[in-house]
Amino acid sequence: MLLAGLQGLSGSTTPLLIAKETLAPLPAGTISDSAQLQHYPALQWQQQQVVIQEKEKKLEANALLPDLSIGYFNQSLIGTSLNNAGTAVAKGGDRFQGWHAGVAIPLWLGPLRARVKAAEQRRIQADFNYQQSNLELKSRWQQAVAQFSRYKSSLDYYRETAMPNAMLIEKQALLGYEKGDVGYTTYLLSLQEVFNIREAYLQTIRDYNNAVLSLQMLNVQQ
Repeated sequence: MLLAGLQGLSGSTTPLLIAKETLAPLPAGTISDSAQLQHYPALQWQQQQVVIQEKEKKLEANALLPDLSIGYFNQSLIGTSLNNAGTAVAKGGDRFQGWHAGVAIPLWLGPLRARVKAAEQRRIQADFNYQQSNLELKSRWQQAVAQFSRYKSSLDYYRETAMPNAMLIEKQALLGYEKGDVGYTTYLLSLQEVFNIREAYLQTIRDYNNAVLSLQMLNVQQ
């Protein structure tokens, strides 16, 4: 069922095959501190939104300022009317130049101020979203580190104590059954205990690997 679902998600037209590999703990690597979370893409995107909203607010605020303009012109006049003497006022080779300057002052300040206020509210919201995302990301990091430490301790216990004991229980149970010291029912109960330990060990490996993957996902280096 899982392979069929994976085949549908991948869009494959042929059945998928999964390599039969022994479940083993993943290498944890180096666990850095929470300072590296600043490079997390989603958090950087939130921070960029704050910068964008700040610039948009400045743009709206600039609309309240007077608009200064200055220009220079240099031109000739062709086909102009004649003066009283019957000659052209200017010829094609004559050049006329000058300067012009102006000041544009907004008359309706109410709508402009409302737009500035709205831009400030968007900036505040963007900053709140960034701070909230930063807190949530740090919380996820702390939880991931705590889970990793927990499952690392459990994995060490199974490796150093539980699994060696399970092998010893299995060996002694088989030896006792072969010698007739224990009955078949007692032998099966011993095997069930061994299988439970092995199953718990595999579950611990899976939980440990998930914790490692969670840390690797958050451990984004620039």
